[in-house]
Amino acid sequence: MLKLYLPLFLFLLTLSGCEGILDSYDEHFGPTVNLWGEEYSVKNTIELDLDNTGLTGSIPSKIGDLENLKRIYLNRNQLSGEIPSEIGYLTNLTSLDLSDNQLTGEIPLEFGNLTNLRYLDLTRNQLSGEISENICGLSIIWSRTQYGLTTAYSSVEDNQFCPPYPFCVSDFTSQDISNCWDCEEDGVVQLWGNCYSIANTTMLDLSNSGLTGSIPIEIGSLTNLEKLLLHENQLTGDIPSEIGDLTNLNNLNLSYNSLTGSIPPEIGNLTNLKYLDLSNNSLTGSIPLEVGNLTNIYKLKLNNNLLSGIIPEIICELELRWYSEVFLDIFGQPVSSVKDNRLCPPYPSCLNGNYFVNGLGPYSIIGNQNTSNCN
Repeated sequence: MLKLYLPLFLFLLTLSGCEGILDSYDEHFGPTVNLWGEEYSVKNTIELDLDNTGLTGSIPSKIGDLENLKRIYLNRNQLSGEIPSEIGYLTNLTSLDLSDNQLTGEIPLEFGNLTNLRYLDLTRNQLSGEISENICGLSIIWSRTQYGLTTAYSSVEDNQFCPPYPFCVSDFTSQDISNCWDCEEDGVVQLWGNCYSIANTTMLDLSNSGLTGSIPIEIGSLTNLEKLLLHENQLTGDIPSEIGDLTNLNNLNLSYNSLTGSIPPEIGNLTNLKYLDLSNNSLTGSIPLEVGNLTNIYKLKLNNNLLSGIIPEIICELELRWYSEVFLDIFGQPVSSVKDNRLCPPYPSCLNGNYFVNGLGPYSIIGNQNTSNCN
């Protein structure tokens, strides 16, 4: 009987102007959505904060019924499966954090509808496929993490997305692209057991991934590479001269390996380089004159090797910061360094003198050099 007269009762409340009572009814008895065993009001839920609460399974598609949601935080759980496309219809969303889960599949195309979105974090999942260009139509500020520090900017890093990437994220994405191409395809090169597209591979980040042996000469085929990061592995042997074919490189990091031999003069072909780090290896021989061709270089680290001979004076014509405290890196060392080698005096003018760190010093710019074999 109560069910029979309830609609009439609500209608009469509306006519009598009792909107407050109706609002209270909506809040407590209106439609709800059950997510992970909890009931959420369709009308009144504006935030879903379940960060690090042990959630498992997939994200229910019914989350898309919470039409007034502005903020979703489901990060640091054990969620799996695909991201439901229904999230793309929550047009009031300003923040969406799904990072640190085991989500798979692609970013739904419906995310292009999230015109109010300002923050999106999908890092450290197993998402794959290509990223649609429509994501660049959102009002998102993109950035990548550096030196392990977390930023407040949006990111899709540490997934398995395949290139080519939309322009808005192309500079801010580190991905596992080892499964993006079939090794039998034309225009594909095999490196360390994985295959990479010559045309589409612009970044190769295999740092700290257990690589051994020498750097394959085939790496020179990836002529569209802009970043080659092989640091913190167990690589041995020479730096192949074919590295000089990668003329689009702006970042080359081979540090913290066991590389031997000399620095190939072909390194001077890499005129777009901004960052060159060959430090902490066992490189021998002299610093080639061709280093002077690197007119766009901002950071040059050759320290902690076995380099010998005279440092070419042309190195002082490069726009390098050897000692200014403003440009110290997070380890408290000058941005550019040749310390801890076997380099002989006289040293170039820019490497003479001292520098200070947080009021401590003076420290020699040239650093420790074993000059026992110098004339």
